[in-house]
Amino acid sequence: MSLRYYFQSARGVRIWWKKYITMLQILQFVIDLGFVYFASYTYFANVYFPWAPNMGLCAGEEFAAAAGMAILSSYLLLFISFYFATYKRQGKAGRPRRNTGKEALIAMKDYKLPEAEEAASTLVDNAKVNGAATTGRSNGPTTRSRKV
Repeated sequence: MSLRYYFQSARGVRIWWKKYITMLQILQFVIDLGFVYFASYTYFANVYFPWAPNMGLCAGEEFAAAAGMAILSSYLLLFISFYFATYKRQGKAGRPRRNTGKEALIAMKDYKLPEAEEAASTLVDNAKVNGAATTGRSNGPTTRSRKV
């Protein structure tokens, strides 16, 4: 189902069940984390705290357990962040929602383009401010090399 979503999304088709795919992926990471945390707890409890309740020795290494917990936790946080940024846009009353790329393009169609001479003088002024060296030739500034 996920591959179908990515295929349709790449084609530009608006998918109505996109929110539910994200929710299922969050649920998947919660379940995965449950297994990884349980296995990691069992390993660490058996090796370092044999008096603590555990299920015995399990195969694996400490680095794999720690890395698995860190990676899956970061993925879960990223998916939750994506969910709130995408589907919960109006968090506080009166807070403007974030522009999407399409809305930004629509807003940009009304902007006035600068004239060619004005744009060129702005580029030259910015180059002087940013520390570009000039060569004395009429083709404009060149940047200095950072190599010693």
